[in-house]
Amino acid sequence: MTKEELLKKETFITLFSIDNELDRTEKENEFIQIARDLKCMREFNNLLKVWKKEMSKKVVMDNEITAPNIPISGLDGGSFNCNEKGIMKKGEIICSHLLIPTYIYRNKKTGEEKVQLSFYKKRKWFNCIVDKYTISSAYKIVSLSRRGIEITSENARGIVTYLSEVININADLIPYGDSVSELGWDDDDFIPYNGVSVLDSVDDFKLVFESVKCNGNFDDWYKLVKKLRENKYIQIIMAVTFASPLLEKISVMPYIVNLWSSMSGSGKTVACMVAMSSWGYPANGGLHFSTNNTKNFYIKMAGFLKNITLFCDELQVIKHSKELKLDNLVMELSNGKERGRLSENSEIKQAKIWYNNFLFTNNDKLAKENSGEQTYNRIIDIECNEILIKNGKQVVEVIKKNYGFAGKKYINYIVDIGFEKISKKVDEYAKQLCDNYFATEKQALCIATILVANKLSQECIFQGERQLTIDDVKDFVNDRDEILTWKKAYQYIIDDFAENKKCFEEDSNGKFWGRTIIGSDSEVYGYVVLKKNLVEELEKGNFEFDSIKKDWYKVEIIQKNTQGKLCQHTSVYGQKGTYVTLFIKEEYLSNQ
Repeated sequence: MTKEELLKKETFITLFSIDNELDRTEKENEFIQIARDLKCMREFNNLLKVWKKEMSKKVVMDNEITAPNIPISGLDGGSFNCNEKGIMKKGEIICSHLLIPTYIYRNKKTGEEKVQLSFYKKRKWFNCIVDKYTISSAYKIVSLSRRGIEITSENARGIVTYLSEVININADLIPYGDSVSELGWDDDDFIPYNGVSVLDSVDDFKLVFESVKCNGNFDDWYKLVKKLRENKYIQIIMAVTFASPLLEKISVMPYIVNLWSSMSGSGKTVACMVAMSSWGYPANGGLHFSTNNTKNFYIKMAGFLKNITLFCDELQVIKHSKELKLDNLVMELSNGKERGRLSENSEIKQAKIWYNNFLFTNNDKLAKENSGEQTYNRIIDIECNEILIKNGKQVVEVIKKNYGFAGKKYINYIVDIGFEKISKKVDEYAKQLCDNYFATEKQALCIATILVANKLSQECIFQGERQLTIDDVKDFVNDRDEILTWKKAYQYIIDDFAENKKCFEEDSNGKFWGRTIIGSDSEVYGYVVLKKNLVEELEKGNFEFDSIKKDWYKVEIIQKNTQGKLCQHTSVYGQKGTYVTLFIKEEYLSNQ
């Protein structure tokens, strides 16, 4: 063999076409000896190195991942050998079963990527969706063991390296697309009705997501519900759920509807299930939740449903909860956004946002006498002391088999109508409620969305019914003058002082608050009260003196002294202290 023949391309093709490694090594040594004899060792070694490098790339790129019914065929395993028996590298077992990336999602809202992993165990394929950063860390990826993936602290690093390599090598083969992480509006589409957007949080909310769909027969559902809607309360509760998708589009804040009755067996729960059946599976495991949950659960579920009503049954359970305060929960839900938080890496986490309303059943009114104006503005208490549904068991059997049709029809209809037109109609109803029924502007908008939503649902689904009017909902309106916080606090403290009148006597047996102001007719027309006792008694009723003192001053319930102070340092019955003079104004006690 000549030098020219040895250094030709055909020589190296012959060498690397030998599959058996021992035979190939023997042939390589033969060529090396020839190169020595021909005194061209340097040239031969240089070419041999180049060919080895190129052929090693070819070997890597031709290492196809194989398994029965593999979701994506043709995936390259890179430097790993992968088949139905597992993942290996240089004879070392990296994972005892096959694991491959089968879809990469990029969230349209956050820009974060998630990866769908498919793994082969017990001759079956299973899927899970995980955050990209989870599979990029040997520490975090161990958490996937709870999904069924055989991963420990021992093999975690190897699996991280494997997934990174396979994703990069197969970038053109693995599907890549936009995703969303909640239901409801996505620009002009409504998830899941558009049939295009992919939900990347399906593992966290799998049961709920799968519940929002059409099932059974629309006519069977319609025949039942049409009859039930002869009761105005059923119409109202269904309208609450139809109002939920309107809120974001017409800029109305979330609110809470509390369907309450002291009666047992009135059918409140079944009535709400009927309403939720417009959107999906209305029972437990679907769109029917208990109230025995953490605050974090409410926040997460509200953020996931986003524009679909969150229905929670038996709200009175929270009264006995040590972890959850009802008033705080009401305000957090109606704010529509969770409080800001930092991630474990001290980065600002994406806050959950929702625009839906909330539907609760309860055995009591939700807005209490000592509730603030903001609470009254965001709560619609619907008292119903009549039987809503008599044959509850039979109704539930029907709606558990037939559901989800009305929601889809309704969404298509309101998109066609246009939200500018819908918003104007809501404003018209709200103005009437404010002008004629003394509603606050905020609560008027909430109630108006229910009336308009009912009308829209009748136009597209329940034709021929009697429409709801303001007269049907006027009893749910909170008089804006009666819910003023300062007035409620004043009524509360006057009652409190009357019950503790001995505390205002000179001989008070140690429990001393101040003195009464007596008029010429011997009637009490005011109190000189120690500020600390006034503050303490107000706090017992969940009122704050500093929040209401300016309003009290405006209506002359309290007055300033000659130094322009609302409090004065003086002595009463020999007791020195800081006192407030508070007058009795009958016009603000008219409802006592």
